[in-house]
Amino acid sequence: MTTRQKNAGVLVAIVLAAVAIAVSSGRRGAGGGGGLGGGGGRVSAFDAVPEDTFLIAALDTRELRSSALAAPLASIASRIGGLRGAEATCGFDPLARLEELVVAVPEAGDSGDFGVVMRAAGSRDELADCARKVIEARGGEPVVAREDVRDGAREASRTRVSDRSVAGAGRPELVFDDRGRVYLGRGAWLAAMLEAAAGARPSLGAGSPHADLRRALGQARALSVTAILPQPLRDRLRGEMADEAPAGDAGDAAGARNAAMAGVLGVKAAAIGVSGDDHGATELRAELRCETERDCDAVKRLLEKKKDGWSKDATLRLVGLGALVDGLAFAPRGDVLVLTTRAPSDDAARLVERLLDLRFPKVDAHPPPSRATAPLPPPPAPAADEVIRPKAKGSLDGRDGGR
Repeated sequence: MTTRQKNAGVLVAIVLAAVAIAVSSGRRGAGGGGGLGGGGGRVSAFDAVPEDTFLIAALDTRELRSSALAAPLASIASRIGGLRGAEATCGFDPLARLEELVVAVPEAGDSGDFGVVMRAAGSRDELADCARKVIEARGGEPVVAREDVRDGAREASRTRVSDRSVAGAGRPELVFDDRGRVYLGRGAWLAAMLEAAAGARPSLGAGSPHADLRRALGQARALSVTAILPQPLRDRLRGEMADEAPAGDAGDAAGARNAAMAGVLGVKAAAIGVSGDDHGATELRAELRCETERDCDAVKRLLEKKKDGWSKDATLRLVGLGALVDGLAFAPRGDVLVLTTRAPSDDAARLVERLLDLRFPKVDAHPPPSRATAPLPPPPAPAADEVIRPKAKGSLDGRDGGR
């Protein structure tokens, strides 16, 4: 498994968990505990995302709570008990105060790093103290440090919380700033996010490719994922395909596959948005931006072929993907390919629940007793002076039939 694949798996787990908990929390705590603002006003989590970000997943909890997805997803939160343990420790549920969540994966490097930026309601000291208590409750050694920094033209401060018991110099940290943001990350990528938030490093602006992709998806998106696919990586993969191309009949078959793959490598940016409508349905919209119209046409043909195969796959229907596959439609617009599909929100929730099953298996620490599985009691042992003889033929009690 590549580092990028590991990143994607972690990202999916974080986003699904946040979705479930944010929905179940309803509007509890929104605005509770006072604002985080410290003179600079509240800002967006996107202001802390460096512009050289490869992939971004964003969750708008307010949009999610008002969508048709809210009710079917509410029950999922109870499945992630470990993430909800903070409520008993802190006296409030910190995730109930979540307003915005952005996961950012860096473009360069293969370190497996990613960062999370959140915007939450509540005082900074209250949230930082909650983090300290959770670390202590789990047997860790919390380290809390306050630091003064420059945020643009103003003086600012931050609070860092980490666990000393975690080995290694690159242990993850939680950082709380005085403008409403909470950061989770480690090492160089965490430093890059903090620099972007303070204006010392370029962050995502209104003209960034990620912002443009988000606008194309529409404003009312509970969950969105955008990716800018690096040109050097795509060029390297093209070169590897050319070097490995076989000759003869095998080369013809491989050439057809490579033509489809060349179209895929021609996709320079992609976006996916998920939202719920007022009719109990979930809509998924994706936009692929290609280098040329020919690349998008090749991707469309590949996806149409895949859809035909997926529609006949009983396994996909068993896991709840049947409606999404059947409703998949393609709308080419030159060098842009738009994909849309819809499914009942209940079906979408069941699919998410199955994904959570894989990441957060059900474990009952105190299962109820079951008669079917309970062991049978051992047979009584014979008395010490009792002799058991085999039964004689025609005898009912092991004796000689009364002779």
